[in-house]
Amino acid sequence: MTIQGNGQFDLNDGKERETDYWYKFYFYDKKKDEIIFTWTRPAGQNTTTFAFVSIKKGLDLRQWKDINDDLGFFENKKIKKHFEETILKKIKENLDNNQSMGQGAAHNSTLPKRRGDVLL
Repeated sequence: MTIQGNGQFDLNDGKERETDYWYKFYFYDKKKDEIIFTWTRPAGQNTTTFAFVSIKKGLDLRQWKDINDDLGFFENKKIKKHFEETILKKIKENLDNNQSMGQGAAHNSTLPKRRGDVLL
């Protein structure tokens, strides 16, 4: 990733420090040339909160737009639907496959109204 005039940087998935509560993930959609920022955190013994936090066009790291805050109603709805279809659906399928093979815990998935959080 680049910041115009300031060099190149990596967007690393994971925790910044071992004691961090949030685990960060970045997804890049080549077709739309967009970076999607998400995080997870524990929300109980068998539940994880998965948050769709922000999105940005292109590879320049400026001008992130926060989901549910910086976008209009219809644009926000369209972006969240695309996120559900391209990323969240695959995560759910993976969890279901792991569960059926006895490798993972059951998951509860909903789309709460605030800041794109999803419980898995």
